[in-house]
Amino acid sequence: MNNFTIIPTHQLYDMIYNYGPELRYELSRSPFSIYELEKENEIDEEERRMDLFNSHFSYATPSKRIINKLKKYIGIEKVLEINSYSGLWSYLLFEEEIDIKATDHNKYDKIPFINIENINPMNAIEKYNNRNILLTVWPHFKKNYYKLNNIVQNFHGDSFILITEKNIASKIINNITHGTNQILKELKDKKIEYEWILVKEFHIPKWLDLDYKVYLLEKQDL
Repeated sequence: MNNFTIIPTHQLYDMIYNYGPELRYELSRSPFSIYELEKENEIDEEERRMDLFNSHFSYATPSKRIINKLKKYIGIEKVLEINSYSGLWSYLLFEEEIDIKATDHNKYDKIPFINIENINPMNAIEKYNNRNILLTVWPHFKKNYYKLNNIVQNFHGDSFILITEKNIASKIINNITHGTNQILKELKDKKIEYEWILVKEFHIPKWLDLDYKVYLLEKQDL
């Protein structure tokens, strides 16, 4: 396991709430002007807190409600996470008895929340080709969309969970999906067997104007 398992999950959720964006959002709704986020010094403070949260927890903020939604969607399917970073999302899903494997090809100077296998994403989807759901948290500053597109297109499973910022998501999803009936017909004529489609999306806690969401994509037979 890991050094974080001594922290009960409910306490970890409390830490995520206290150090993440949700508490700050509640304070921003206060009538006291000190908590108005539009003030320049407040925005600077928010960016500082976001950087601290990113470095210790994750680039996207989970909550018990979001994890429960993912648990319901995943069911008994096996999950592979790539670019796991700290492994926070994998750990919280694992604690909900989800069969999930966390992987990352980078090594970070931090204690992960769960055991993370150091492996390239393309090698990971081949090694764990019995897993039906692919998961990744994609930071808003990460630009190599084409690499993710290649990974998803070569993934053997039927579902893809993408957690990222809205503007980034539109670029990634546009690369993965084709979108129109005419293109789908052309793909079918070319003997391509399936197409990725976006089936659902929902908000998660966000920092400033970074509108992070969970996007659920599934393969559609042609």
